[in-house]
Amino acid sequence: MIYSDEIHTPSLAIPLGTHRRTGYISCFYDHEYARMVFRKLQERPLGFPNLRWVSNPVYRDRAAEEISEIAWGDDVTDLWLARNRPGTLAGDTHRALGRAFGYKEERIQEMYPPNWQRGDF
Repeated sequence: MIYSDEIHTPSLAIPLGTHRRTGYISCFYDHEYARMVFRKLQERPLGFPNLRWVSNPVYRDRAAEEISEIAWGDDVTDLWLARNRPGTLAGDTHRALGRAFGYKEERIQEMYPPNWQRGDF
């Protein structure tokens, strides 16, 4: 677990449920801190496979040098982008993301039941 402090805002929380196949930490503005986190995660290759730096399209309105994002495991970029795309089966996409991030199936179904549509909360 990586905790944030008063200087650095990023933190990492790993859901407890099932095996997680993917994960990420985003919005590092302190690149030295981001590099330190990356090195720490590299020490645990079994827990953080396929560790990589990524460019998050969600933050594309910001200058690239402002954002550092670290991802690991399966690449879920397409699912992440599709989750709010018009014409997408939003519930299916959100449930697939929940499974990839390792959330319990019961919780996924509670949040995104089979008939769920965007805006249903």
